[in-house]
Amino acid sequence: MKKQHPESTVLEAGAAAPVKTKKLPQETEYTVVKRNGTLVPFRRDRILKALEAAFRDTKMMAAGAPFEADLLKAISHIADLVVKQVLHLASKGASLTVEGIQDMVEVTLMKNSCHDVAR
Repeated sequence: MKKQHPESTVLEAGAAAPVKTKKLPQETEYTVVKRNGTLVPFRRDRILKALEAAFRDTKMMAAGAPFEADLLKAISHIADLVVKQVLHLASKGASLTVEGIQDMVEVTLMKNSCHDVAR
């Protein structure tokens, strides 16, 4: 009888072996330099809220009006793209600033055919 090491895994027939993936940096690991020089934690929801406000303004929507499902999905997708890019740069040692993130949001909006929102 063979001894089994505690770290080894027994797989059922046909089961796929676990895949190790590169861990993405957590957004809570980083800070952003505000315009007044203070540091605040990086948070995805700030980007999402700014995008929602920009879309509301461009589409002339009331503050409490709900977004259509497809528009909400597009806004969330753009926020995800920006966050992914920001976290990648931050993991390489780049300093995050409000201005830099705002520029990334504008470029991402334009790349996603939202030129009117990017203004």
